[in-house]
Amino acid sequence: LAAGRTRKAATYFSLSAERLASKSALPAAIEAYQKAITLTQAEATKMSGSPADAWRQVLQLASKVAPLQGIIATGDAWELLDDVLKKAPSGLDPKSRAIALHQRGLLELRLGRAPDAALSIAEAQRLYGPDAGAELTASLEIDLASSKETLGDHAGATHLLLEALKRLAGKKLT
Repeated sequence: LAAGRTRKAATYFSLSAERLASKSALPAAIEAYQKAITLTQAEATKMSGSPADAWRQVLQLASKVAPLQGIIATGDAWELLDDVLKKAPSGLDPKSRAIALHQRGLLELRLGRAPDAALSIAEAQRLYGPDAGAELTASLEIDLASSKETLGDHAGATHLLLEALKRLAGKKLT
C-alpha cells in the first residue's frame, strides 16, 4: 500500500514539474522534479529483486531536470545527475543511461570541464549504438565538437561538425 502511495506521489510531482516547466516556473519545476526523484529513488532502493523500472524512471527524471536546473545552478544540476548515474545499476537500460550521460556532458561543458564533457558524450554515443537516428547522432557529434573546440582540437571539432552536417543533409535528401 505504501509503495502505491509513493508511486502516486512521485507521478504527481513529475506531472506537476512538467506543467510548471511549460509555464517557465523553473524553481518550482526543479523542486517538484527533485521530490519525484527522491521518492522514486527511495522506492527503487526499497524494492527487492529488480528495481530496474524505478531506476530508469529516476534517470529519466534527472535527465529532465538537468537542463532546467542547469540554467539556474549548473553545478547543482551536475551533482544531482552524477549522483543518480553512480547509484543506478550498471545493467540499466542503455538508452536511459545514454540520455543522462549526454545531459551530464552538456552540463560539464557549461562548467568548463571539456575533457569530462567529451568522455560523457562519447560514452552516451557508445550506449546509443549504431542504431541511433541521424538527428540524434548529429546532435551528439555537435556537442562532442564543442568539447573538442574548447580543448583546442579545432581540426577534430571541424571534422565532427562536417560529419554532423553531412548526416543531416543526407537525411533531408532521402
